[in-house]
Amino acid sequence: MDEKYQFQQEIVKEKTYSFHISPEVFQCIKHINQDQVESCAFIEQQFNIHAQEDVYRKTKSSGENRIAIDLIVRHVNRELQKRGVKLRNELVHRFDFMCSLSMPETFYLVEQTAQIKYLHTIIRNKDTDRDEFIFYSKRLMRILIEYALSLLPFEDVIVETPQKLLYEGKKHVYTEICGVSIVRAGECLEPALIEVHKDAKIGKILIQTNQLTGEPELHFLRLPRDIANAYVLILDATIATGAAALMAIRVLLDHNVSEDKIALLSLLVSKQGVQTVAYAFPKVKIVTTACDTQLDQNTGFICPGLGNFGDRYFGTDLIGYSSDTDDVMTPIHGNFNFQPSTPDSPFSGQEILLNNCD
Repeated sequence: MDEKYQFQQEIVKEKTYSFHISPEVFQCIKHINQDQVESCAFIEQQFNIHAQEDVYRKTKSSGENRIAIDLIVRHVNRELQKRGVKLRNELVHRFDFMCSLSMPETFYLVEQTAQIKYLHTIIRNKDTDRDEFIFYSKRLMRILIEYALSLLPFEDVIVETPQKLLYEGKKHVYTEICGVSIVRAGECLEPALIEVHKDAKIGKILIQTNQLTGEPELHFLRLPRDIANAYVLILDATIATGAAALMAIRVLLDHNVSEDKIALLSLLVSKQGVQTVAYAFPKVKIVTTACDTQLDQNTGFICPGLGNFGDRYFGTDLIGYSSDTDDVMTPIHGNFNFQPSTPDSPFSGQEILLNNCD
């Protein structure tokens, strides 16, 4: 052992300090004189007596230290406000730039036949009653799902017919297909998906618009455990600014879903919404039955549009309106309260954010 190190240890023993200085500390100070050694010993002693205990007290478990949690949360919010932008407001005011771009290659529009125009005429008409609105919307949804599934990759397969003959056909490359609906309007497309692909798994994402800030916020998520292996269809009735769609896609990417295995399905989209999604996620397919070119820069509504799809489909009236999602948050005594889309809603925005199901 180094002689100087032994000498320093003896100094500490003579001073009868009731603590032990680690060899690592002495390695850092072994070239300094005795007075400095004693000073360093005193500093470490005082740290162990006062600072270390204070650090432990201030970093107790979250349930016992709400003051520290509050400080951290406020600091994080302060930093986010410095760096962040108001996403929906920013998207609305980029309307002219987005509309000047050509439509992306990943945009797929159902052939605009007279029949498609006829169905849209009915659901866009403000005088259409709820029963007719639901009936003709479902017809469009079925067409949309069938068209979207035709865009998935296929591979050759040979089967034997009842006549003992061979038939050269096609089958989906991806055997697992998952639909993820953006609550609540996106839930309307779930029955159409199940009718077309009966083995499809269903996930849900609740993205609400904060009525005070106008920004989308993730409040509930329930996805199949093996979603990373599936081809995912995001279901939403309308896409206006694209803010909710961007968040939904980002959530799927965080769950290891490949970008090229995601398709965004909607009955009606705005041109700006398409450009926004395609610019951020160029590999995501966007499939729709109609595309409107105008977007109200004050409200973010699609023009001419079809109104609030969720209200017309479910027969409800909400306090606020979101062009991408129907649910809003209203402040009640300083806290946000979720207003469910239906009285029998299976979950609320106050539940755990991340839940997995088979």
